[in-house]
Amino acid sequence: MAFSSNISKSDDQQPHYADKEAAQKNQNGEEEVESSSSKQMKYIAFVVLGIIVVMSVALGTIWAVVKPKRPVYAIEYAHIEHAVINAEYTSLTGNFSYVMRSYNPNKKATIYYKSMKIYNSFSPNETSTSVWHLEDISQPPFNMTRIRFSFRHEFLSDNGIMVENLKHCRITVNISLKAEMRFEFGNWKSNPRAIKIFCQPATVMLGQNFEPTDCNVDL
Repeated sequence: MAFSSNISKSDDQQPHYADKEAAQKNQNGEEEVESSSSKQMKYIAFVVLGIIVVMSVALGTIWAVVKPKRPVYAIEYAHIEHAVINAEYTSLTGNFSYVMRSYNPNKKATIYYKSMKIYNSFSPNETSTSVWHLEDISQPPFNMTRIRFSFRHEFLSDNGIMVENLKHCRITVNISLKAEMRFEFGNWKSNPRAIKIFCQPATVMLGQNFEPTDCNVDL
C-alpha cells in the first residue's frame, strides 16, 4: 500500500514539473526574441551611422573639389528717361532703367537661380518695393550675364534734397535682388539656398555719365 501511495505522489508532481519546464522555455524564448530584436536595432543604427558618415565624406570631398565661390554683382548702368519734375521740386517721375551685371567666378560649378525678384527703395528707411520679376537663370563657369530691367516710378523729396540732386544730375536709390540659388557640378547639386544682393546706394543719372556700383552678396 505504501508503494502505491508513492507512485501516486510522483504522478501528481509530473504536471507541476511540466508546467515549470514550459514556463522556463517561454521565458527563454522571450529572452531570445528580445536579444534578437536588440541586435537588429544595433545593426540598423550602425548602418544608418555608416551611411551618414559616407555621405558626409562624399559631400565634403565634392565641396573641396568644386570649391564653390559666391557670384559677383554690380550695377553697370542706370539712367532716368522722360523725367518730369513738379514746380515745387519735390517730386520726379520717370522711367528708371538699369543694367545689372552677374558674374560666375567658379571654375567648375554652374550656378542656377530661380524666383528672382528685384526691389527698389529711395531711402534706407523706406520699405523696398518689388519692381521686377526675372526668369530662371543658369550661369556656367566664368559666365557673365547682364540683367536689364526698368520701371516707372515717382521719387518724392523734401528739405531741398531734390534741388541738390538736380544740381548733380543724379538720384540715389537702393536696389536689391532676392532669389533661390544652388550650385551644380556634374550629377551633384547643392541644396537650394537664399541669396540676397544689395546695391546700396546706387546712383541713377539724369545724364549719360555713370560709374558702375559694386553690390554686396549675402549668401
